[in-house]
Amino acid sequence: MGFGRLMMIFVIQKAELIGDNIAGCRFITLDAKRNTKKELDSIYFYKDIGFKVLKERKKGTTPMYFDLKIY
Repeated sequence: MGFGRLMMIFVIQKAELIGDNIAGCRFITLDAKRNTKKELDSIYFYKDIGFKVLKERKKGTTPMYFDLKIY
């Protein structure tokens, strides 16, 4: 449906606005929940949006970041 993507775009735009006008915000960080089934593994969703992997993990969660200066 694209609702998750819309929420992430909203978060990125809001963080960029805060970083430009209110505080020094440079990165958005998150922990992507991993799943053995590729279609349920959220890391691919976040990579598609532009997040980069900070440290690769196969189980649990994988830390990721989004650089607002590149956006």
